[in-house]
Amino acid sequence: AYPDGSAAMAHRRQGDAHAFFAATGDLPPEALRRVCRMAGVHLYSEANDVVVANRSLVGVYTAKDGETRLHVLQDGVYTDQFSGISYTAQDGWLRIPAPKNHAMLLLWEER
Repeated sequence: AYPDGSAAMAHRRQGDAHAFFAATGDLPPEALRRVCRMAGVHLYSEANDVVVANRSLVGVYTAKDGETRLHVLQDGVYTDQFSGISYTAQDGWLRIPAPKNHAMLLLWEER
């Protein structure tokens, strides 16, 4: 909602379909994650990290200091192509200690 209380975003369900309208182009991350969940999109992170992924690569730009937790589709070894450091994903989770504003490009290697 806008500061004056008027709606900045609307949702309409029609059968199995969801339609969303946003009056602004810069949706808060929480709102975008909610839309993605309703659409059945896999979410790699519940944090405000920027994540871009394909079948074998996961690009991450961290939003805060501490552990970055990624909900990955495949277990295995993920090697950061910038640093050469490898991390292991187990039970669908990849945990990486990283500082704020840190970029990683993780290449997945099947176990």
